Amino acid sequence: MPLRKKTSLIFGACLLLMGCQTTSVTSEPPVIGYVTRTEGFPVVNRNNQEYILARQSKIYEDDIFDTNKSSKLEISLADNTVISLGLRSHLVLHRFLMKENSSSTRLTLTKGALLTKMTRPASLELQTPLAAIRLQEAGVYASFMANRLEAVMTSPGNMVVSNDDGEAVASAAGFGTTVIAGSAPQAPLSWTPRRLQRVLRETTVQSKN
Repeated sequence: MPLRKKTSLIFGACLLLMGCQTTSVTSEPPVIGYVTRTEGFPVVNRNNQEYILARQSKIYEDDIFDTNKSSKLEISLADNTVISLGLRSHLVLHRFLMKENSSSTRLTLTKGALLTKMTRPASLELQTPLAAIRLQEAGVYASFMANRLEAVMTSPGNMVVSNDDGEAVASAAGFGTTVIAGSAPQAPLSWTPRRLQRVLRETTVQSKN
């Protein structure tokens, strides 16, 4: 084979290889957060593969989290929003979008309890089987079991809980609402400190694995 033709073939193969490598790198999804604490062995389902999570595990959009009767999970997103998941919980992290001065997160909770904390201007949408919870710069505790949803603000901001039957709006920490299947969210009421402490313990992750 002439040297010029051989050189051209080698050069073309190198370009093809470089192109494949570039495609592989750019198609990898961005990391949006990390696991900060775990109890037991919480798991994530990602691309139909299940993985046990530990501290510093990477978090991506569309991750599906599960905890059992002896596991809990805490994750921190890139905007420093913290999400803690209690026992026997199922959570889907659909979307995370961060801009220079704000961020937004969209989740679905189909079972169990979670707690969120925000440290910068941010919005969060949490879908549940009974109602949607929308937050602006507010932390929330939410619990869904059987046919009952509870949601309470844990820090100042704004919370709207709504479904096809109506909505409830809260703007002060410590105020929460209850939703029963087939009914509108109840008018927000102030939760007692004892009740707040009890539900916060449900989502507190004690150990760092």
